[in-house]
Amino acid sequence: MIEAEATGRAAVTGNPGDVYLEDALVLAYSIKNKAIVKLDDSNKLIINSETNLDSTHKLIHQALKHFNIAAPLKIDYSSDIPFKCGLGGSAAILVSLIACLNKRFNLNLSLTDISKHALQIERELKINAGWQDRAVAVFGSSLIDCKNFTCQKLTSIPQGMYIVYYGKNNTSKDIHNNGKKKGSEEFISLMKKTREITLDAHAALQKMDWKRLGLLMNNNWEIRESTLGLTKEDKLVKDLILKNKGFANQTGSGGAAIVLDLENKLKPVFEENNIKIIQLILNGGLKIR
Repeated sequence: MIEAEATGRAAVTGNPGDVYLEDALVLAYSIKNKAIVKLDDSNKLIINSETNLDSTHKLIHQALKHFNIAAPLKIDYSSDIPFKCGLGGSAAILVSLIACLNKRFNLNLSLTDISKHALQIERELKINAGWQDRAVAVFGSSLIDCKNFTCQKLTSIPQGMYIVYYGKNNTSKDIHNNGKKKGSEEFISLMKKTREITLDAHAALQKMDWKRLGLLMNNNWEIRESTLGLTKEDKLVKDLILKNKGFANQTGSGGAAIVLDLENKLKPVFEENNIKIIQLILNGGLKIR
């Protein structure tokens, strides 16, 4: 049996520029939650997953089709990455599966290749996605260069930075489809600003200028709101954080936010509002057994 696991992710800045820009930069951390895939030989194709995951197993079937694999396999996958929260759950599953297939069938894929194929598979499923989810699922917390497909490892997590999640009712496809309709010069110009924000945010992280980093996170979320809009839940959480003097950005397509709580005031507020917390980690990414 072959087993692989990959962690979810939370973008700090730069998103959703990776969906719309060839030269996007994204600053992102891994989260402690992960997806696990186990692959074994079988006399027929058997796919098992937890009940909260996709019952059609479309990611699994598309990956097998993508690599033209018809061999009978037993594939078990599970994930404790919150579902429909924009935390890279589907990317973590795909990356783990491809790593297993790579080992079993000697596909000779590099780690970067694994991340690229995961992106191709999601696009084959008409999912509007950028490289960052798959990059962090493979390489862990990084400054991600989407043009050159490189990742510069992050070495610290600011004190008071964590994830809150609350879910959403729509999909990332719904959200990015709205963005496609806004593909004007103004829209692209705002996406390019997320790249500039990320350069500044990485510098602020290195200098431990936490207030500057927080303001850049806020700025990134404002750009997202003005270009793609926010769900009711995202707007409520954004306003709650700002009202209590916190800093934040939406982690992905909605349903979760990355928070910088410099005054350590927000956790009781989140608890009162039944908003759950996840911790960040540095050494996430892909592990193969």
